[in-house]
Amino acid sequence: MDNQHYCFEQDTLWNRVWKINRTEIDNHINNWWKSNYQPLKEIAEWPGNGDTLLGQAAQLAPFFDRNHDGKYIPKDGDYPLIKGDQAIYFIFNDDRNIHTASGGNKLGIEIHGLAYAFNCEAQAELYNTFFIDYKIFNRSTGTYYDTYLGIFTDFDLGWGQDDHLASDVPTSSLIVYNGDPEDGFDNPGSYGLHPPAQSVSLLSGPLMDADGFDNTASGPDGSPLCNEGINGEGFGDGIIDNEKYGMTGSMAFPPFYWFYFYQNPEEIYNHFLGLWRDGSSMLYGGTGMYEENAYGPSCRFIFPGISDSLFWGTGCNPPNGPANWTMQTAGIEPGDVSGMISSGPWTFFPGESVEISLAYIYARQDDPSINQTSLELLINDIQKVKSAYRNESLQCGPGPSNLNKHYSATPNIRLYPNPTEDKVHIILPPKTNQAHYQLFTAMGNLVENDKIIGNEATIDLTKQKSGFYTIQIQTTSQTWISKIIKI
Repeated sequence: MDNQHYCFEQDTLWNRVWKINRTEIDNHINNWWKSNYQPLKEIAEWPGNGDTLLGQAAQLAPFFDRNHDGKYIPKDGDYPLIKGDQAIYFIFNDDRNIHTASGGNKLGIEIHGLAYAFNCEAQAELYNTFFIDYKIFNRSTGTYYDTYLGIFTDFDLGWGQDDHLASDVPTSSLIVYNGDPEDGFDNPGSYGLHPPAQSVSLLSGPLMDADGFDNTASGPDGSPLCNEGINGEGFGDGIIDNEKYGMTGSMAFPPFYWFYFYQNPEEIYNHFLGLWRDGSSMLYGGTGMYEENAYGPSCRFIFPGISDSLFWGTGCNPPNGPANWTMQTAGIEPGDVSGMISSGPWTFFPGESVEISLAYIYARQDDPSINQTSLELLINDIQKVKSAYRNESLQCGPGPSNLNKHYSATPNIRLYPNPTEDKVHIILPPKTNQAHYQLFTAMGNLVENDKIIGNEATIDLTKQKSGFYTIQIQTTSQTWISKIIKI
C-alpha cells in the first residue's frame, strides 16, 4: 500500500498467514445460503480484496465471485480458491524493511504465496510433497530488464552435517541426499540407516519474453534441441509466445566459503547468472573453481551428474573432462549444504505479474529388498509429481480445485489485437459457458465488468489511459488471468 498509510495497525492485519482446509470450503459452498449460517473465521477473513483508498490492489487472494461484483463477500456465496486439501496464503513485499542481506535498493515488488498439500496416501509421491505458488507483482513504475528469479534452500536433511547436493537439469530440481549410508549416527534429528532424499523442483517458471514464434524443443527429425525446451514448458505446442522457463541455473553454497558476507547486490545477481560472486564463471568439475580441480568449460548447473545429457549448461559443448560431475566424483566430503536454483531472464514491466510454482518432494527407500536408492526413488517421484501437476491427475479424486486448476494464465484465450489502440476482442475456448470478465488497471482498480455472451466479447478501451491492464475471465469452474496493453 501507499507508504503514508502503513502503520502498526496495518502490520497486525497483514503480517500473518491465512490457513484453510478444502472441507471448510466445501461446507461453505453447501450452506452459505441458509438463514442461520455463519461462515467460519477462515472463510470470513480471506483477503480477497484490498482497500484501494490505502493504495492496496482491489484484488488480492483468489476467490470465486458468485455474482461477479468484484467483491469478496462470503454471505453472497463467494469462497476462496485454493489448491490441494489444505492451503496457506500469505502476502509480503520488499518495501516494508531494509534489504539487510544484499544492501540493494527496494524494487517495489509484492509477492502473493499459496502453500498447499494433498491428503492422498494412495499417491505417495503427492502425499510426501508440498507445493508453493508465487505470484510476483511489479508495483513500481520502473521496467526491470534481464530479470531473474532465485530460490534459495537450506535443506538440513535430518542431521544436516553429512549431506550432498545435486542438480537434475531435466526436472528443474535441486536435490539433497545423504553423503553416506547412515544419516547422523544418532545425532539429533537424524534418520539413521536408509536416509531419504529431498528436492526443490520448479514446476512452472516465468513466462519468456514474446518473440512472435512458437519455439520448439525438437529438430526436424524429432531429436531434442539444446535450448530452454529441455526443461521448459509450451515449446512446440502450436501456441505462440506461451513458453515458460524451467531452471536455467543452479548454485551450491556451504560447505564452500563464497556465499556469505555479500558486499553489494551485484554479487547476488551474479549467482542468478551462474557466476561466482566476483563475476567469474563457474567451471565444470571439482568445486566449480579452476583453483579447486575444475576442468571447464564455463557452466550454469552445479553437480548435474549426467542429467544434462545435451550439455545445455556448458553452451551445448561437452566438458573438458569427465561428464559425470557430482560431489562424490569431485571428492567433496559431505557437509552442511544449501543452494539456489535460478530462472530467467525476462522483462518485468510496471503493473505486470509473473507466476511460478514449486514442489518440495520427499522420498525414502527404506526397504533393503529393493535395489533402489532414495535418490533414484526421488528422481522417479519428481517425474510423477510434474506429470500429475501438468495433467491434473489425482487418484483421490479431482475435487473442486485440483492441482493446476482455477487461478492461472492460459493460452486458450485469444485477446486481439494486443497491444491495442482502442478495442480488444475476446474469444474463449469452445463450449465455454457462463463466462464473465473484469478489467483492472495496473494498480488493481476495476474499470470494466461484464458478461461474455456466446464465447466472444469486445472491450472498448477508447476512454482508458495508455498502460498495462489485467483481465480476469471467470467461468463456473475456472478463473483465467492475462494482460492487455493499451498504447
